[in-house]
Amino acid sequence: MILGFGNNVTSRLASDITSSQTTITIDSGSGTIFSRLLNPSISNPDVKHKVIAKITISDIEQTIWEVCHLTEVNGDTLTVIRGQEGTSQRGWNASSLIGNFATKGSEGNFVQIEHLQGGDFTYTTAKGTANDLVVNLPSTYTIDNWDLKSPIVISPINNNTGNVKIQLLLNGFLIGDFPVYKANKNQLIKNDIVAGVPFIVVLDKTKTFFNMINAGSIYDTLQLAQQPGSSTTIPLSQNAVKEYYALKTSQDNLTAGRLTVKSPSTHGYLELIAANGNTWRVGSNNNDQRGYLEKIGTGGYNVYFPNNAGTLGIQNTASKSQNGYWRCGDTGIIIQAATYKTSGNGTKTFNFPIPFPSQCMSAVASVNGISNDPDYYCFYVRAKNNQYITTYCEGIGMTDINILAMGY
Repeated sequence: MILGFGNNVTSRLASDITSSQTTITIDSGSGTIFSRLLNPSISNPDVKHKVIAKITISDIEQTIWEVCHLTEVNGDTLTVIRGQEGTSQRGWNASSLIGNFATKGSEGNFVQIEHLQGGDFTYTTAKGTANDLVVNLPSTYTIDNWDLKSPIVISPINNNTGNVKIQLLLNGFLIGDFPVYKANKNQLIKNDIVAGVPFIVVLDKTKTFFNMINAGSIYDTLQLAQQPGSSTTIPLSQNAVKEYYALKTSQDNLTAGRLTVKSPSTHGYLELIAANGNTWRVGSNNNDQRGYLEKIGTGGYNVYFPNNAGTLGIQNTASKSQNGYWRCGDTGIIIQAATYKTSGNGTKTFNFPIPFPSQCMSAVASVNGISNDPDYYCFYVRAKNNQYITTYCEGIGMTDINILAMGY
């Protein structure tokens, strides 16, 4: 709650009141100046506050008094909370004085420069345990009417080891337990909170959890892409932390956090090892995940992985002999060509250089030359399958048969 103030806001009781009475009638027409106490001249439409005003009732001689909180004004009738700041509720006679005056209790609502710079209301040293923090902030809010829109700076005394929650107290009153998340409601991980390093949290608009602004992993990603000398640091992901950075040092170095390049076979691979001993291998064999490795000068490499890698990145293969083939690594399409010697008539069978693993889609054959009677000869393809092609010859002597086939 915040305090409202006015200039020379005074009046008198219009009638006697009892010690328990919470509505007070004052002199006719003076309710207007009291109502202004509950309408601050400066306000933020996006931030709602409960507003009260301090009013004091005293006798004519001002020898006794009672401090009250003004909560509502209706015409010339005031609604109040009696007996505040250690004063006693008592009965008062008509014509007793009533007015708005600053009291000792008002002091807690005034914020001074040192309060702001010292963080009196938004800074705290966390109590509790490593993952269950207790935060107690001074406040004038009540339990049923509270909010926190300003960032809170918390100085931890322990590193966290996992998920974190904050038990929040305002002025000693328990508000509740709130989980702490980072980014898009991601749980905190080990060492996101570091002892002695203040972190910042902001209460979500639903008032059900805190967002941590400066999780430890953010510090670790703010590093140079290249260190002095020839060594190169390569962040493994956009959310990488320091222990998952890879440092290229040698061909067989498997120290935690380092990268090694091996080529035990035709297809070499990259192997990464994290601080916890877990490894990640790229391109070891035809069953491992593959991606594009793009060289970017001396700054290192960018590795790209599609959502569904499939056969992406498998090398094309070929046999460049007279009877050879070409195989597409990405699609598996195979194109084959071969030349065979043949003579005589009838059905002839010729094997493809390699069998098609799944299907021969198309196959054609031709002859280089003809003999015997040039006015009469016959040649055509009779059949095909994944392994060979069958042709029929008539009127053809010794010649070359050329075959071209496509499949997968």
